[in-house]
Amino acid sequence: MDGKVPSGIGTAQAALLVGLAGFTDVIGFLALDHLFLSFMSGNTTQLGIAVVSGDRQTLSVLAMIVACFVAGTVCGPLLRAVPTRLPLILLVELGCFALARWPGWLVACAFAMGVQNAIPRQLGGLAPARTFMTGTLVSFGQSLGESLLQRTPGSRREKLALARAYGLTWALFLAGGLAGAASMRFLGGLPGALDVGMGVLCALILSALVWPGRSRA
Repeated sequence: MDGKVPSGIGTAQAALLVGLAGFTDVIGFLALDHLFLSFMSGNTTQLGIAVVSGDRQTLSVLAMIVACFVAGTVCGPLLRAVPTRLPLILLVELGCFALARWPGWLVACAFAMGVQNAIPRQLGGLAPARTFMTGTLVSFGQSLGESLLQRTPGSRREKLALARAYGLTWALFLAGGLAGAASMRFLGGLPGALDVGMGVLCALILSALVWPGRSRA
């Protein structure tokens, strides 16, 4: 092996990571009574509702989710300092998914989503670090709008290419959400869904080890 990554491997890795974020949010939403594992804006609004209604159980779960997510983002820069950071980040995520199989530990996946934000912001032309889609859709719309202002075909194509990348990122997140819902429904609920997530992470770890050049991107 010369360490060179074949064309398309980075894109496939990024696609799976974006899909995994959507997958994780859906299984959390279904298993935690409409709470999220990566969408902290939604959890923040739910937190406000829980405070007003005095729902202590929801408050405690939300506090754990937010704390785990923030802890993951804190650990992210430390993991990025490691030369072979992508396999290590993925291994940490895999450990979180394995831990989530224990009753009451699904919130560990929020830590995994926080850690995922440490992945290089551009991998294979996509943005796998984005575990939430509001900013992605804003960037998609802005890129389309900016393309209309360009005076040269080259600059217009550049903006449209950006819009396509953001649109594809959103579509992959949606596909992951569909896969998460299907796994929860047809594969025995949460245990089966977590197995699917771990399988995806194992495939990603293997690809990052076989083509280590991408893991240093």
